Parts: sequence; structure tokens; C-alpha cells
Amino acid sequence: MGSVYTMNGRTTKQILATTAFLLLITGMLGLYLVQMDSGEQSLAVQDLSFSEGTGTSGLLNSTLSIAPVEFGTMDAFSWTGCAGSISGLFALGLGTVATERRERSSGKLRDRVVAEIADQPGIHLRELKRTVDCAMGALQYHLRNLEDERVVESHKSGNTKHFFLSEFSSDSEVLHLASVLRNPTARVILCEILDVGRITQAELSRSLELDKSLVSYYVSSLLEDGILNSIRVFGREKPLVLADWARMELPSLLSLIQ
Repeated sequence: MGSVYTMNGRTTKQILATTAFLLLITGMLGLYLVQMDSGEQSLAVQDLSFSEGTGTSGLLNSTLSIAPVEFGTMDAFSWTGCAGSISGLFALGLGTVATERRERSSGKLRDRVVAEIADQPGIHLRELKRTVDCAMGALQYHLRNLEDERVVESHKSGNTKHFFLSEFSSDSEVLHLASVLRNPTARVILCEILDVGRITQAELSRSLELDKSLVSYYVSSLLEDGILNSIRVFGREKPLVLADWARMELPSLLSLIQ
């Protein structure tokens, strides 16, 4: 009976030793591949050794040279050595997985930013942050890189920065009009003028049920930007019309920008 227990104990130890050995090789190979992907040319393994306990004669050190292991006995490995090796490999595996997850997460965020800008041309920074649901610092990092790579371009309207894919348009007037259309009030005013052709500020205020001061504020800005023109009429309030270029571009932009 004693010999059976001895046999079982030795078998268990042999299995543990084999598992530790395989984990070690797998971990080292994984670390080497990760470092190769990062542009590193060599793998240095320093101060990796089994803790030496009673009956321990196996030693693993320096440049991945492995002492011969006699699997018929457990003279090459001690319980202390096995525990230390497994814990070290576990930490190494966790570090590799964490690095790969960070890289995948960063790539996914970048892709989401590009997709959101493609779906919503002219989206501004804070709206983009809310949509992709990420930290402002991470978003600004990706936007800077995307602009440097000419994947994305930005257009500033007042104090607000709007983002477009680079192929959206090379015309600064079109980018500005698209940015203006992101504002709901400016959008309804422009849509109303597009529908009726010409209209006064008083008529805009009544038809859209907007305060006259609010209409005046937006109309002044649109006149200054060259999106609207006013018609001189003697003794009456000047009607408003779309500039020729804006009247041509507005229908297609309205279909793209919701």
C-alpha cells in the first residue's frame, strides 16, 4: 500500500513538473513574439531560476538554457521551485494579455471615432465624446493622429471645432455650411429660406415661432458668413435670400447631416 501511495505521489509530481516546463516554454515564446511585433530584436531573460529547496538540484538561468530533467524522479524540481515558476509564468501571461488588450482597445476606439465622423459629418468634439463614450484625452489623442495622417480634418466655426473625413470636401465654404447645419436653430432658418425663396426676419420669427432677437442673432451671423444675402427694398424690411453657392450646396448637405 505504501508503494502505491509513493507511486501516485511521484506521478502527480511528474505531471506538475511537466506542466510547469510546458508553461515556461509557452510563456517565453509568447513574450518573444510580442517583443518581435514591437520592433525589438532580442529577448533577454535575466535572473529566472527555481528557488532552491531541500533536494533541489535543477537550475534554470541566464539565456534560456534548461538543465536536463529526469522525469523518472523529482530530483530536478522541488515543490518550491514549481510554485515559483508557475507564479512567474502567470504574471508574465497576465502582462502579455493586458498589453494585447490595450492595443486592441486603442484600435477599436480609433475605428469608432472614424466611423462616427463618417456617419455624422461636422460633428463637434464634445458631441463626439458623448457618442463614442471615452475619455477626452484618449479622444484628442486619436483625433490628432487622424489629422496628422490626413484621415480626418477639422473646421472651426466660432469657438467650436467640427470634424469631417478628409474626402468629404476640400471647399472651406462647404465645410463651414455643413458645420452651421449642426446647429438646430440655424438649420431650421436655412431650411425655411430654402423653401420660400425670400423672407424677412419678422416673417421668419412668426413662421418658426422663434423670438425676434434669436432670429436676428442667427441671421446676422449667416449674413456675415456669406451664406445669406439681403435684398434692398425701398421703405421696407430687407428680405433674405440664400447666396447662390449655398442654395446649390444646401439640398445635398441636408441629406447628409441630420
